[in-house]
Amino acid sequence: MNPVRTTTAAVKAAGLALLLLVLAAPAALAQYQPSVLSVSTTNPAPGAPVVASGSGCAPGATVTFAIGGNPAGSTIASGTGSFSGTVTAPTEPGTYTLTATCGTEVLAATLTVGGQTTGGGSTLPVTGSSSGTSWLMGIGAALVASGGLLLLAVRKAHSVTA
Repeated sequence: MNPVRTTTAAVKAAGLALLLLVLAAPAALAQYQPSVLSVSTTNPAPGAPVVASGSGCAPGATVTFAIGGNPAGSTIASGTGSFSGTVTAPTEPGTYTLTATCGTEVLAATLTVGGQTTGGGSTLPVTGSSSGTSWLMGIGAALVASGGLLLLAVRKAHSVTA
């Protein structure tokens, strides 16, 4: 077997693999848009209104709210799948789970009724990175390709001296 031909074929294969990785990277790095449920306050007073807003539902889907498993109202998702509705906090102090259900999608937020009012809102955590880390993937691919080429060069040098 000709070592030059083998090395050339290996370099071509490594280049093709790197090209496929570069072409596939944009699809892999596309931002995942998670479903989100936000509330106007996580610490409402007993019986106070709470605005629940979210996204991730099918356009026009019925969104059903429940607090502690008890029905608390419904709304319709917009053409983009976002929704907003007002529910009433339970009259008994305690910690409750507010859910918004649209089809098979169930979103949740925690309400602490009777706690200190902090205002603001609560959003479920978003996973992934939005800080533009695609350059790290390129560096990683370049390092993998360089390592493969270095390995081929060492094997070629070893086979010529043997």
